[in-house]
Amino acid sequence: LAARREELQQKLAWSETDEFVEREAREKLLLSRPGETVLLLPVIGSGSAIKQVGEVDQVMLPPWRQWLTLFWY
Repeated sequence: LAARREELQQKLAWSETDEFVEREAREKLLLSRPGETVLLLPVIGSGSAIKQVGEVDQVMLPPWRQWLTLFWY
């Protein structure tokens, strides 16, 4: 139990660092610093982006479009 507590305390300390916050913002939210460009590449071998005629797979949509679909459709 003490070892698990120590492990969780280390994870908590790591999650409070600026490096962790920046990594999460870049990887999960696709944010960038001013002057940087975010480049999204298609995943090869994941199947077709089109499920049915006119229906696009959510995974292949840009993040802003996924949010729009989630909240306004």
